Amino acid sequence: MVYAGRYIALMMGAFSIYTGLIYNDIFSKPLSLFRSGWEWPEKFEVGQTVNAKQVGVYPLGIDYAWHLADNQLLFSNSYKMKMSVVLGFCHVYELLNALSNLQMLFSLCFSFVNYRNFGSTLDIYANFLPSIIFM
Repeated sequence: MVYAGRYIALMMGAFSIYTGLIYNDIFSKPLSLFRSGWEWPEKFEVGQTVNAKQVGVYPLGIDYAWHLADNQLLFSNSYKMKMSVVLGFCHVYELLNALSNLQMLFSLCFSFVNYRNFGSTLDIYANFLPSIIFM
């Protein structure tokens, strides 16, 4: 049973690695693959409000400095919600694109039936076959 689902298991692993890179964590611990885009002051007293200074942009995923922030949960939930909306839109777009291709294939099959019914072999070779190949 595992052998039959080996490609599903492979793709699940690949996409979980991709998701871990986008959310910048592994086993709920932040990864520090690149330098952070935030710089924290080195000297501060206990109880003092500390402000970080932005010094750059993190190249991939969420900056691991967000895991130290007070509003980390609010930010990450908002980020995940926005990402799910964008990915859902992409999936719907691809589904509609696939349905459009099915409609085109359906109409091409009808054109083949018409060409055969009227005995037009030239249309089969000049219209139907190139349309199928290029679709």
